[in-house]
Amino acid sequence: MEKPRIENLSAHIPIDMYQVSGHGEIDPEKYLRNKWQDNQIKLCAEKDSTLNKILDAPKQERASLIKQALSQEDPEVQRKAAEMILCAPEQEQASLQLLVLEKIKQALSQEDPEVQRKAAGMIRYVPEQERASLQLLVLEKIKQALSQEDPEVQRKAAEMILCAPKQERASLIKIAFYAGLGNEIVKSPLYDNSNFDKERFKRKMFEKTGSETTLVGGTLKDKLIIRHVKPSAFLAWQKIYENHQVWKNNGFDYVPIEPIQSYRLNKKGLVDVFSGVLDLSLAQWAEVSGYMFMEELGKQKHNIISVLERQGIRHGHTHDRNFVLRFFRNKDGNSDLNQVPRLYAIDFDAAFSPS
Repeated sequence: MEKPRIENLSAHIPIDMYQVSGHGEIDPEKYLRNKWQDNQIKLCAEKDSTLNKILDAPKQERASLIKQALSQEDPEVQRKAAEMILCAPEQEQASLQLLVLEKIKQALSQEDPEVQRKAAGMIRYVPEQERASLQLLVLEKIKQALSQEDPEVQRKAAEMILCAPKQERASLIKIAFYAGLGNEIVKSPLYDNSNFDKERFKRKMFEKTGSETTLVGGTLKDKLIIRHVKPSAFLAWQKIYENHQVWKNNGFDYVPIEPIQSYRLNKKGLVDVFSGVLDLSLAQWAEVSGYMFMEELGKQKHNIISVLERQGIRHGHTHDRNFVLRFFRNKDGNSDLNQVPRLYAIDFDAAFSPS
């Protein structure tokens, strides 16, 4: 999107009308540098308005509003409308699902890889008996895209692997890895919905259950998060993280605990833990890879839990989303599919140690 020439705009601003006593000199260009985003913000507002109308409408009117939203060209509006089909009267849901089916077919026939990716993400909202044929169509689109030389097209294709037939995902993963897309596939989703860039440092609270987590931008994007945990939970986390000997004694050549880079006690009485970001979770890897390496990773998980229990550390929630992988990187920095990745236990916000 073309950015406005701010030097032309700032000359017409009555700066004294915006001056706040004690705030120092006004810098209109600092504000105007953001103006290029206005159209995007308006579009987002329009999307929210469309979807809020559906939620606020009487149930008998929702099907008509969902159809209107599905008829829009914006694939993101279509996806959110598809999510709301269950809010429509039950007798209307089947016809709405068929409409989503047609929208997906139309989108997959287009050349735009981003349109294809968003359409593939809507497959779950079509009638169950239609999903297999759509997954096969997505499979062909992925293969075609991965064979192209355009790295952006390849990246979008890699993001669609989860929408391909489960039995085909392992072979697609291998193709994508050998195309140099491994890091894109295995990266942590923590920053997926953030608008951070790597040029500026900024923070944002991350919505999750349990403790609060802060995402950071700038050069630390995708590398660091800040967890805000109770002191008792931090002490349990710290205790098992620092005890490298117990891990070595139990056959590990690394400490399989979410890495603590630094920490500090904040004014609210919580501990800010600066933690290194790893790769995707065990649950996500099982889905996207068709269970590649799952036997070895399952053994790692069992061993980690056993050590925690014997050391008196109660993690609180040792499900597969709280175990994350870290793939070995080759000399080019790409994830190596020839080695079983390491597994780490994360999210110690509910941890407890009796001692």
